[in-house]
Amino acid sequence: MDPPAPAASCSASDGAAVFQKIGCASCHTASMPGPGARQLVQVYSDLLLHDMGPGLDDGISQGSARGSEWRTAPLWMLSERGKFLHDGRALTLPAAIGAHGGQGHAAADAFAGLDTVSKDALIAFLTCL
Repeated sequence: MDPPAPAASCSASDGAAVFQKIGCASCHTASMPGPGARQLVQVYSDLLLHDMGPGLDDGISQGSARGSEWRTAPLWMLSERGKFLHDGRALTLPAAIGAHGGQGHAAADAFAGLDTVSKDALIAFLTCL
């Protein structure tokens, strides 16, 4: 089965440009090499650990990861999720974005500073992944 991929119109949307502009793509990388020799998987993650700050710290260490460190979640198929973040505490995408601290705080702050049209475009982009 092929991995999910957003429609070309989604990837070329105004929201995709906002996603890049405010820094989301620095951790939620659009694609990476897949299992096929020439296949790119549009995972929207770098699959790396990032310090997400004290607000998302659950106090649980796993291996070398501290409680505030989380692997960047893939964003594919967000429209099929009802809850967001590692523990489902965010019921909306804006709430999930706003909870980003630590290495993600600059993008969260940039999102908070967007006008309504740009915020709506970004959310529309995320839900078409």
